[in-house]
Amino acid sequence: TPVNGNTMVAVISTRGTSTGRVTSISQTGATWSRASQAANANGTTTEIWYAPNVSGAGTAITINQSSLLSAAVVMEYSGILTASPVDVAANTTGNSTAASTGTTATTTQANELLIGGIGLLNSGYTLGTITNTFTSVANSSSTNGTAGNNARVYALEKIVTATGTATTGGTVSTSSQWSGAIATFKAALPSGTSFAISGADAGNYTLSGVSGSMTITAKALTVTGITANNKVYDGLDAGTLNTGSAALVGIVSTDVVTLNASAATGTFVSLNAANGISVTASGLSLSGANAGNYTLTQPTGLTANITRLPIVLSGTRVYDGTTVASSTNLNISNLVSGDVVTLSGTGSLAAELVGSQAISAPATPVRVQSATGNTGGTAATTISVTVAAPANGNTMVAVISTRGTSSGRVTSITQTGATWTRAAQSVGTAGTTTEIWYAPNVSGAGTGVTITQTSLLSAAVVMEYSGILTA
Repeated sequence: TPVNGNTMVAVISTRGTSTGRVTSISQTGATWSRASQAANANGTTTEIWYAPNVSGAGTAITINQSSLLSAAVVMEYSGILTASPVDVAANTTGNSTAASTGTTATTTQANELLIGGIGLLNSGYTLGTITNTFTSVANSSSTNGTAGNNARVYALEKIVTATGTATTGGTVSTSSQWSGAIATFKAALPSGTSFAISGADAGNYTLSGVSGSMTITAKALTVTGITANNKVYDGLDAGTLNTGSAALVGIVSTDVVTLNASAATGTFVSLNAANGISVTASGLSLSGANAGNYTLTQPTGLTANITRLPIVLSGTRVYDGTTVASSTNLNISNLVSGDVVTLSGTGSLAAELVGSQAISAPATPVRVQSATGNTGGTAATTISVTVAAPANGNTMVAVISTRGTSSGRVTSITQTGATWTRAAQSVGTAGTTTEIWYAPNVSGAGTGVTITQTSLLSAAVVMEYSGILTA
């Protein structure tokens, strides 16, 4: 009968040809999970399963599988972490006398139990010369009357006290197909082999019967891939965040932790129109089975632009046969509550006739942002440029130079919510071209700009402007 708190491990080989041949393992007082598996399409699989922290565990273990010849070795271990004990795993297959489990990534703590499994497709074959100082715990085989129909499994173990990669294997008595898998399990004492005491008065103390506790505090996670969106001035400091590429940094091993971004918001430190305003992020949270082991640090260093609000005018005057629109007859109808803005000067009406006439006034173009891109050191057919999300109604402009010798080297520019057109180009027959493209009146424009061209070395500057005619 297994001891409460111990860990059960099973190494199983079948004569299957694909993964997942073992579907479950049942045992009273134990919850079994797969840690690693390997499948050789020529007829041998190896799987490693484990059940941590058993409680009132029964003596009977039932391994459920596809209908196949198979064999298993089941082991019980003390001293394994009771929660999330699996660290790293690997697998491989082959056809030779040199069987292997594959090589894991570097283990994350010093003290670990390494479990390897080698599956053979003949009960008459043996595995010898076990590598990397692993020990063969036991082996087992199915008992079909024809040895070549049977599965044979070897369970291998090693206990280590230093981090590193893990791999083992051995020499098969006859060159044949084989499958190998390995998994590492964290020891309950993560670092060092044991405690020790020293000092002038150490003789008065003993570690025998040591007691006490340590408080484990939650690990802080950070977030990458979040940007703040630009907006048009509205008199408020509220902003929005682009979380489409958000990712958590710092999750331990195989912990299940999810970033919740549905309530994410941004707050501008200044509500006035300007470029590069700092934005404070909030509202991001964590969920998932292991979220309680972590805290979340809200992203910092975000900036975005608040662009000027285009004024909307309204008013009335008596017909006078001119198209003059005087400020004395007009009001600013979209002024943000509490703002003080005075209109002066004159503008032009679309027509001098009685009725509602559109008003126009000279606008001052303002560059909102700029970004660059290039092909790198080799010729390419595209340049990718990333910009902050453009404001609706603004105009995008790109200036591109290539090492071409004829016109039309840039064939198109694509960007969600923008329609790009060439405005001008020049060609130097000695090997340089310059083109200017533009996309007016963007709407819901994306942050990715892709410049498509003939395969050449090239470079580009992409800019966003407000105050440009929309048509």
